[in-house]
Amino acid sequence: MNAILANLLSSAAADTILWRNKFLSAGLLVGATVVYLLLEHLGFTLLSILSNLLMVTLGVLFVWSFGADLLNRPPPPLPKLYISEDAANSLAFALREQVNKLLAVAKDIALGKDVKLFLKVIAILWGLSIVGGWFHFLTLVYLGFLVVHTIPIVYETYEDQIELYAKQGYEQAQKHYKKVDETVFSKIFNAFPKLKKSD
Repeated sequence: MNAILANLLSSAAADTILWRNKFLSAGLLVGATVVYLLLEHLGFTLLSILSNLLMVTLGVLFVWSFGADLLNRPPPPLPKLYISEDAANSLAFALREQVNKLLAVAKDIALGKDVKLFLKVIAILWGLSIVGGWFHFLTLVYLGFLVVHTIPIVYETYEDQIELYAKQGYEQAQKHYKKVDETVFSKIFNAFPKLKKSD
């Protein structure tokens, strides 16, 4: 798991997710919980929280700057906020490439070029619609954050037991998939030979 996280994430992000920097990990967890409670249970909106934070920040900076002029002190140290043209172009180029790949895959799925992928996408979207009916979007995001913040450390702690149960579960899932494949998918593909994936 450590090697996977090291490849996927920067070392700082991996250290945070694996709770190697306990202060930062706990701070993120508490911060996410506070934001979730403010937004979901206390009725605040994201726009109102951001506006109030910006209003307070601008007010403090204005008073500090005005007071610094009166007392002959230096103004607040603000960094120069600037995005270079090269950075913007490289971000736009990378984003364009990813969007084009996604659109190409979406086109292949929509045109039925890969039936198994089409069925997988339909199943995933159906599952998401069911789960979306159970939770608000913000609750799903918060639960996702909790999962990302807890599962890796639990896995790292109990890796041997989890691997054993995962192997047993995978074997059972393969047995069930073979049954479904033999009884359902093979009948569908036999009934509609045009749907068979061309190799």
